[in-house]
Amino acid sequence: MSMLAMQMSEHIKSNILSSTASLWHAMGIEVTQDKIWNDLARSGNGGIEATFYVTGLDNVVRKEFNAHVETLKSSNPCIQEFKVKFKRPEKEVRFFIKIANETH
Repeated sequence: MSMLAMQMSEHIKSNILSSTASLWHAMGIEVTQDKIWNDLARSGNGGIEATFYVTGLDNVVRKEFNAHVETLKSSNPCIQEFKVKFKRPEKEVRFFIKIANETH
């Protein structure tokens, strides 16, 4: 991975964490930037779209997660979408997030 790609990946992970930290805290899940891995990501026009997982997080209770997402969206209008993706056996749970812009 080139240095530019590594910097972009760290930038995206940093923005994912800063945008979602309150949700993880409310759910009692410890998430640090080095635990976030983005599978697919796009950054541009001041926003981010990413599919990612958190190392060691095998699953979340969707109803609880969705309730926390609504709280997060109400306190951070930059979060346009944040959802749990389909769970694959023997893999960490994956998420999709769309952040309108990075100033929050």
